[in-house]
Amino acid sequence: MNEMAVAVAIFCGIIGVQYAIRLQRQLRMKRLWQRAGAALQAGNFEDAEATLRQCVDSAPLALPVRTALANVLMRLGRMEEAETQFKAVASLQPRQAEGHLQLGYFYVTQLPGREAEAIAAFAAALEHAPQLRTHYQNDPRLDPLRGLPGFQSLLSAPAERR
Repeated sequence: MNEMAVAVAIFCGIIGVQYAIRLQRQLRMKRLWQRAGAALQAGNFEDAEATLRQCVDSAPLALPVRTALANVLMRLGRMEEAETQFKAVASLQPRQAEGHLQLGYFYVTQLPGREAEAIAAFAAALEHAPQLRTHYQNDPRLDPLRGLPGFQSLLSAPAERR
């Protein structure tokens, strides 16, 4: 064999191994995700939490997994840990509204007294999805924020705020 053929064979072998490793990780993640779902359906939040933590360890950038973990932690009353996960979701995709929106709802519905942080999260979401302004105006979950100047500022159209 010439050197080029050997190099190609080695390269193909490396790619094959990398593919096999990635496939194995994906299959493991799928099994863990299914196990977490089964635990949630059974109402076993402690098992769901443990399994979702394994998922986060395997795929730290998987936002649905972090969101599910945050919601489980919230159900378990572990608000500080839930907040950490919601913040991670927002920071991993800072230019997407969804993570900021979830964080804002977490603050307003679960942590009374954190209105300023809720408004900041809703403002960040609005920056990336201006159509949320109408949603904010009509969502009854946001009633605790309606009288606050910072939230009123979000509800006004951009031209009105100048």
